[in-house]
Amino acid sequence: MNKEERVDEQPTQLPDETNEEYAERLRFLNPYFY
Repeated sequence: MNKEERVDEQPTQLPDETNEEYAERLRFLNPYFY
């Protein structure tokens, strides 16, 4: 395992979650992502 590889940086999309909800959650957790 490499320390540079952080898998938990971005949340993965939930199966019962739409792309819009996923994008909203990403925007909420990481406002500087966009």
